[in-house]
Amino acid sequence: MEARKILEPSLAQLAAYRANPDEFDLMANHLKKSRSAPDVDTYERWDGAFHRAIAVASRNRLLLG
Repeated sequence: MEARKILEPSLAQLAAYRANPDEFDLMANHLKKSRSAPDVDTYERWDGAFHRAIAVASRNRLLLG
């Protein structure tokens, strides 16, 4: 959790600068699906996809790993 608190704000900032419109749409879709998830497992799946999409959009291969 400590590493996430350090890394995720930087990933989000990079993604905000570098993401293209399709990537923003994908992130919004994942966020919407996580918020409307009927159970914890579904929420976790979409929340994970949301965070992964942010990492991909950051275009930072080291942080993506």
